[in-house]
Amino acid sequence: MLIWLDALTPKQARLMAEIADQLRKRGEELLVTCRRYAETEQMLEMRDLSYISVGGYGENKLDKLVQYAERMMGLIDIVKERKPDILISFSSPEATRVAFGLKIRAVTINDTPHAFHVCRLTFPLSWRIIHPVAVPEELYLRNWACKESLISYNGVDEVAWMRKAIPRKEEVEKLGLDGDFVIIRPEESKASYLKDEAGISVIIDIAIEMGYKVVLMPRYEDQRDYYSRRYGSSIIIPSSPPDASSLYFFSSLVVTGGGTMSREAALVGTPSISIFPLNVPLYVNDFLSKMGFPLWRFSSGKEAAPLAKEILSSPKRYRRNVRDLVEQLESPVEAVEKVIQCQV
Repeated sequence: MLIWLDALTPKQARLMAEIADQLRKRGEELLVTCRRYAETEQMLEMRDLSYISVGGYGENKLDKLVQYAERMMGLIDIVKERKPDILISFSSPEATRVAFGLKIRAVTINDTPHAFHVCRLTFPLSWRIIHPVAVPEELYLRNWACKESLISYNGVDEVAWMRKAIPRKEEVEKLGLDGDFVIIRPEESKASYLKDEAGISVIIDIAIEMGYKVVLMPRYEDQRDYYSRRYGSSIIIPSSPPDASSLYFFSSLVVTGGGTMSREAALVGTPSISIFPLNVPLYVNDFLSKMGFPLWRFSSGKEAAPLAKEILSSPKRYRRNVRDLVEQLESPVEAVEKVIQCQV
């Protein structure tokens, strides 16, 4: 069986790499596509996964439409020749539309039904939709999913790679870190569902004032330029994507203007704060927090500041041994395997 994997973001690239590993063990043939966006291609290369890069990212409504059409045409040229049996993506609008047009079964993984533009472009055309049990089915149905297509799993996406993460001190040494540090990632400023600044600079200022080194992981070059000019040598910006899953073990705190890195860090017991300005529930974050993982969510850096100060005053008090908790969680990879194996 030929299975087509499409990745649009670095997180999706990590997830698709984990899925690819399992499918290879089953002897399946793979076709991997991605787009030119942030660190997506680099992430696939780090996992030694061969891929075809098609299209880019639109920064405004017209550009998004043009990129959508151009990427779809590029995918058609590739896929019509290879004729895959199944598509697996994280709500990829272009890949899902191409799969539908070419009568390829589309398996969609999704934990963000608040991104309704993308959801409504993919859910109605998806054969199966895999989602965390923490996210209510109603939100998928509201975005035009068919109830019979929904398959839930008891976990979060990040379990797929974080339960295999191990601490590597050499990753810390590569960055020249010899003291306590904080990992910070700016907000997803180009996402269509997120336009307001998260105010992450407030947390950077606090960490520096308290004597911590700050490892900043920008998403885009303009973010790299902005924070480099603003903070200079007061922060460390890696020249290439580090092995963040190893760094989490040694960090005193992780703060991100999104959700993925905060969940990753919490899954190894490192206190983490997600700054997400949208007034929508983050069900997967709440799910982990209620289980006992050290994960908090705020709408702005200013709102998160008191807790950040408290954690940095006594980081060991907030760190958790979460090994037993992680063992209770399922990975979306397992759900994908069941779908492929049983064709349910």
